[in-house]
Amino acid sequence: MNCCAAKNVQINFFIPQGYGPAGEYAWMLEQCGLTAPQVTQQILDAVL
Repeated sequence: MNCCAAKNVQINFFIPQGYGPAGEYAWMLEQCGLTAPQVTQQILDAVL
């Protein structure tokens, strides 16, 4: 995943449906220009 906040995703990688603090997750989405479904799909792709 080429995302400016990929490290944050990895840190919270095994936290289901939480993705860490809501504020940090919202900031990550804004910085990456992604929607929640896109991020979720990328995480699922990485797991599968």
